[in-house]
Amino acid sequence: METNLTPEFLSWIQNLRREFHQNPELSMKEVRTTSRVKEILKGLGLEVSSLAEMTGAIGILRGSGSKRAIALRADMDALPIQEENDVSYRSNIDGSMHACGHDAHTAIMLGVAKKLVDSGLYKKLDGDVVFIFQPAEEIGMGARMIIEQGVLEGLNIEKILACHLSAMEVGKVGICPGVCYAASD
Repeated sequence: METNLTPEFLSWIQNLRREFHQNPELSMKEVRTTSRVKEILKGLGLEVSSLAEMTGAIGILRGSGSKRAIALRADMDALPIQEENDVSYRSNIDGSMHACGHDAHTAIMLGVAKKLVDSGLYKKLDGDVVFIFQPAEEIGMGARMIIEQGVLEGLNIEKILACHLSAMEVGKVGICPGVCYAASD
């Protein structure tokens, strides 16, 4: 299958991931990350909303056709760990780092939004794509708070898909039907 992932597009995602990695924010303190995500989503023309009394954001890409939707979720928070890696993009925040891949999850979902917009593919979709940028996954509160606030109500979401980095062979994708990973909400 042709992916059309140009070097420029791949560099854009890599730079975003490194930016998030250098500026990790702990659960419920993802202020800079939330601001950056909203800025990018707005720049792509998505409808963007904040989450009440918490960090995180929702972006809606309106397709055509029905009022149904699919949601894509990315977690954004970092862990309270001191980074000891010697890389150019290491954490600038003492005692905080992205050790679980949430920097990449956020960059990947922004890349999906960009690809859908740039290609015009979203116009052919029978429904909307809702991007959920969830805070506080590491403390097991973010998803529950989003649900309890009613953020997803009225969006007609039929399925929510999330990504999580895992040790796999490069070029392979694993799919877990149903609920998976330790703190699924």
